Amino acid sequence: MTALRLGSLFDGIGVFPLAAVRCGIEPVWASEVEKAPISITKRHFPDMAHLGDVTKLDGREIPPVHITGTTMKRPGFQKMLTAIEAGYISAVFVKDYCAIIGLNQKDLENQGILA
Repeated sequence: MTALRLGSLFDGIGVFPLAAVRCGIEPVWASEVEKAPISITKRHFPDMAHLGDVTKLDGREIPPVHITGTTMKRPGFQKMLTAIEAGYISAVFVKDYCAIIGLNQKDLENQGILA
């Protein structure tokens, strides 16, 4: 069976990919614009592609994944909604995997994900 593959929109410091890996899901790509969070995810997920600004992506050129997601509180979420309305994004799945598998901020700090 093929492993599920993940794309992380508005990735931040890579909490979504971290939770996904713990569930046997392969993080394939992330979209983030802030340099500091990108450096953290590159350190923890060196094989994950970093695609940059979600508003500048062409969905036809993004590697296919089974799961994508974001947190609704991210500043770029409104840009994503605009892209959905324009037909550039056809599906968005939002799951709080940290809550599902019982991770919290202290767990992430203990693993060196958050400092």
